[in-house]
Amino acid sequence: INRGNYDIHEKDAMQFLYCNQFGRLLKEHFGDDRITVLPKGVAGQRLPEALKRLDHDVLSIAGPDDLVIIEFGANDMGWGGDTPQQWRDHLRTMIDRVKTKTDQILVMSPTTGDKVPEKAVQITAMLRQLVKEEHIAGADITRLCMYRGPAFAWSLLANDYHPDLMG
Repeated sequence: INRGNYDIHEKDAMQFLYCNQFGRLLKEHFGDDRITVLPKGVAGQRLPEALKRLDHDVLSIAGPDDLVIIEFGANDMGWGGDTPQQWRDHLRTMIDRVKTKTDQILVMSPTTGDKVPEKAVQITAMLRQLVKEEHIAGADITRLCMYRGPAFAWSLLANDYHPDLMG
């Protein structure tokens, strides 16, 4: 997050994370200061760790009116070697768990990662299928990163996987 912004300390930079910016925009749009954002993202994890964290950090406190955003899969498809179809199936597992608490779900595809660019077209297809079948919202971050090629993605990313303040 600090690439090019080394004078901003991590705790101060939290307000610039996409989830916190999204929360700010929701507060402004709805005029509701009660909207609270709880970032629970952790870098470098794959499905088994993510499911444990989903249960412990998110579903233990989520209620029916909460929006749960899931951005997952770059590690599994990157150095883990999973296919976009496996990514979709893993997301279904996560979505099924979230639906026990809320139907307010936004799934985001991963940023580039080291193997994601070569799978971008399939990822978009799998995301569209998943959103339609599960009746949830989706945001194709992979397509956003890749629409001008991998070099363009670097304008939004601090490394292959993680956004910087611009992203």
